Amino acid sequence: MSGYHLTLQLTNNFNELVPNGTDYFNQHYSDNQVWLFFLNTSGKITYTDTKSGDVKTVADSKSIALSDIKGHKLTLDKGEESTKLFVGLGNTCPFSNANGPGLFDQATPYGVIEWTIKGNSYDNVDVSYIDQFSFPTSLIVKDSQNKVKLSSSFIQGTKAQQLIDAFKLKISGEPVGPAGAEYPTKGNVGYGPAVDTISDNSQAVRWVGSSKYWVSGPDKEKLRSLYIYAPSFSNYLSFLQDKEPQNTIKIYNKESTIKGWYLDYSGNNGYSGYLSITGDANKGFGLEVHNIRVNTCPSAANNWAMDPASGTATTGKITILANGSTIPFDASSNVKGDWTDAVIYSGAAVQGEIGAGPVVIGTDDFKLDPKNSANNGTYVDIVATFLATISAAMATGLLGSQLFLDKYNDASDKKSTMYWFNTMTRADSLSKLFDKAWPNKTYYDPYWATLSAFTDNQGYLSPFNDRWSFFSPDLNLANNDVIEWQLGIPLTNYQYKVENQWGGDKAPWHDGGQWVMGCRKDQLMTMLKVSSSDNGQTLEGTVTYVGEGPIAFKAERLEQNIYKTFTQWGGDNAPWHPAGTWFMGCRDDQNVVAINIQSDSEGTTLSGSMTYDNEGEIGFKATRVKVEL
Repeated sequence: MSGYHLTLQLTNNFNELVPNGTDYFNQHYSDNQVWLFFLNTSGKITYTDTKSGDVKTVADSKSIALSDIKGHKLTLDKGEESTKLFVGLGNTCPFSNANGPGLFDQATPYGVIEWTIKGNSYDNVDVSYIDQFSFPTSLIVKDSQNKVKLSSSFIQGTKAQQLIDAFKLKISGEPVGPAGAEYPTKGNVGYGPAVDTISDNSQAVRWVGSSKYWVSGPDKEKLRSLYIYAPSFSNYLSFLQDKEPQNTIKIYNKESTIKGWYLDYSGNNGYSGYLSITGDANKGFGLEVHNIRVNTCPSAANNWAMDPASGTATTGKITILANGSTIPFDASSNVKGDWTDAVIYSGAAVQGEIGAGPVVIGTDDFKLDPKNSANNGTYVDIVATFLATISAAMATGLLGSQLFLDKYNDASDKKSTMYWFNTMTRADSLSKLFDKAWPNKTYYDPYWATLSAFTDNQGYLSPFNDRWSFFSPDLNLANNDVIEWQLGIPLTNYQYKVENQWGGDKAPWHDGGQWVMGCRKDQLMTMLKVSSSDNGQTLEGTVTYVGEGPIAFKAERLEQNIYKTFTQWGGDNAPWHPAGTWFMGCRDDQNVVAINIQSDSEGTTLSGSMTYDNEGEIGFKATRVKVEL
């Protein structure tokens, strides 16, 4: 073993013996029901066997029960690259494939982290939900002094069921693509995004990520179909086509007009180009990137301003095959699909190779010749990274939003994608992107949006959320660091079981869900009086903690029943302080618009009234779910 190594500590919060533990769809899993499966270990991972006391080396494509690892600790030595650890739940090992879980494997709830440890400044670890979501986890990096450096987690108390319910509100539970004899059937390969994980529990599913796609077998006419697992971008593309700007630029004192959405990026020594939407709603929309310039050498010194004249001009363009197109699949069959949607969600070629077609085609400087690299265009490497820019801009709903247009059209300080990628904070992403950019329209990736609300936009939630500098999912590592990966998110001291009553004092009480209210470790909330003037998008009023007077309170809705909260004390001009993410409400289609509750038991119980949108006041009582933290 080298002198450069790290420790990986695993915690099973699904174990019913954990005082503040959680469960997976009302089921607990002991340590001998938690399974580890590794890839790309390079013989650099060791652990002490619980029974024999021997130090053992982890092998690729082999499973280990968590109970077999003494102290649930593993040692990671220098020399690992793109090492993956899958952790699954089950009475028996759920992993049967040499390369890890299959996308549509049933009875396989799992999570995955990936790391590279080469002994340099690029060492990092991340937790990924790109392919699928089964259950929430928390990834924490601590230094040798046990001080937390970085983390990527979910809201305390989050359960898998809450995410699955949220996905179901925004995303179809069935494949999106051509109907026909080859349409995937439930329980078989290709059916998603809801994939069964517990055989006797119909509610227990994991959710396939929006970046995934699948091609069916051929029907009688030798036609295959491409299926995706997220809504079509067709309406969004139609909007972008209708609003496509006319850009006047001056290069070497020569003025010209270019139609399209100007996009830029600071990586790869800088590049820019114009995105146009081709086709129409009837034939299907496609994409074309043209007037591309490279080596633009952007800088933060001018606050990432648009500079269409900078860099070197190129020849050629990048095109993405239109939705609804049919292309050859092999010598005997063709395949039809929504190619533009699949490329935007995934950033991948989908079929063929990026630049070579038939889906993503580069010409001249951007051409790829798979058979002879000598024939490749000079800037063929730009094609993949330009797709990443498009994906990151559209999956978040940035492109074409009012937020984007305000800067794009500012004659004195014009900005485009590069500016937002380099300056937007994680907190701003939650209040300005996704549904906040497009109220009542799904002009974004609802899978990423839903995960972001529960995670504060932490972790790999989409293939290219690392394009955004301030919510990059990579957690940097150094010698002697400790990586903690907690499976399942424990309950908190702020969790309450809520009941509601309507129909009079003698009417029965009904389940009102699990709420999370409060943010102070040693003080419970004793009063909350808030109301909304915008149908529950925001709440304002006061909150009181044990031993204190009322302080100002405001909450901003992130997702259904999830709010980012802030408190203020010291007067109207005093600063607002973050007060955590709260769960308030339990209804899928009605927001909370008023709460008036207080406690006579120092916060262990709360009672009063509340109101849902378009309803009258109803009774409220809550009992704190006490846990030992």
